Amino acid sequence: MSRRHSQEQKPDGDIHPLMQLVFIDAPHPPQPFEVEMRLKAAGLEPAPADAFEAKGLIWSAAWKLGKREVPVREFAADRDPQFAPWRTTEVFWGGRNELERAEKSRWVIGVESIQAEAACDFLHLLLRAADAAGGDEACAVADDLSTRVRSATVLRELARCPVAPGPNELYAIHFIGNDDGSCWAHTHGLRAYGAPDLEMFGLQDGHAGPGHGIISAVAARLIEEDIPVEGAELAFGEDLVAQLRPIMEALRPFPASLGGGTGDHDDSHGGWRLAILDAGAPWPPKKAPNLDSLAPAGLLNKMQDHAIVWFSNRESLRQAALAKLRFPEAALAHASANPLHRKLLVKLAIPADQARGDYSSSLLSGQTPPKANNEHMWFEVKGFAQGLIEGQLLNRPNYATYLKEGQRCKVSAERVSGFDLWIESGRFGPETVMGAGQPRLRTDWTDFHKRS
Repeated sequence: MSRRHSQEQKPDGDIHPLMQLVFIDAPHPPQPFEVEMRLKAAGLEPAPADAFEAKGLIWSAAWKLGKREVPVREFAADRDPQFAPWRTTEVFWGGRNELERAEKSRWVIGVESIQAEAACDFLHLLLRAADAAGGDEACAVADDLSTRVRSATVLRELARCPVAPGPNELYAIHFIGNDDGSCWAHTHGLRAYGAPDLEMFGLQDGHAGPGHGIISAVAARLIEEDIPVEGAELAFGEDLVAQLRPIMEALRPFPASLGGGTGDHDDSHGGWRLAILDAGAPWPPKKAPNLDSLAPAGLLNKMQDHAIVWFSNRESLRQAALAKLRFPEAALAHASANPLHRKLLVKLAIPADQARGDYSSSLLSGQTPPKANNEHMWFEVKGFAQGLIEGQLLNRPNYATYLKEGQRCKVSAERVSGFDLWIESGRFGPETVMGAGQPRLRTDWTDFHKRS
């Protein structure tokens, strides 16, 4: 069932505003007329609003955002020196100078609104407003509900990209280790987009990657589809079915003091939350001394075996558009890398039909013939020439049988729908390739707090 792009009926009865807090490094407080000029240039329009008062507030103003003229509140305030959210989470900075600017920033500009577009599109609008409000003086931005912190470098990449951010940008996943070696994983931020926050329990060593993949795939479905308040079974991939259940009911048989138990579900871990369980897990769960029985062991094992996850048409089109846009960055990073330590795989939309017709004459064009569809297949890049990619086919075609596995051919770069780049500094895809040429400074809480 498709989702209406609004927050009109929340299962927990709450409206969850989205707020971006832009950290400003400047000798003087943000001036309202300067911010107003930047917001108007970004396409926002002033709007009437009631007076807004708060401690440390310098000024506030109201604007209209997006096609539906969604109300947006902007305000400037002093930054409490103790408010430094980059010290408690992972952040990728454009360089150490950007981190140092955030550390000495004295003001914040808040950008607050309520979702009224498709989730990813609305985050894109809000990030554009935050980018415009902060201008060149912005050094970082914190997402109030998801707890994510983005450097100004990342903010600008997301805001100024013509393709909206992906579902993974809507929320944060926290992995909390317990004394018994297990792990509790949960999200922050999905409630702002009309979806439940998600939790998993009893994760063991080696489960972080598969667990992250399961949560990401389920979350991507839930921001586009309605689900009953009491949960339901949800298919999200090939032979991948999750049982989603209300969190407090799932935890009822277990001691409240356990890590991730009811004792840990304070205001910041409250509201509409669903536990991810195996489809065949008994319900309600039985009493036990720990939460290991809630672990979706079957799903975790399947994800470790490289299960196939489904994407919606909207998300597939978004990913393809981003890959096509950013493939030149991948090609440039690949060309600049050590030839002994580089590999570039590209997914190309190859013309095909059910009759297995020969469309080889269309490979050099970005246009798909009227009677054909596209079969997306992976190639290892061997070279480039005048808008063409020379690659070696890594798949066995199902319909585009005029090509053979292992065959080398030239295909228009207009047919790019995905890519995977390996170079010495790491692995990069369409979402991360902007940091391939100039590696980012990564920080997390360990950089600011001594390990015990």
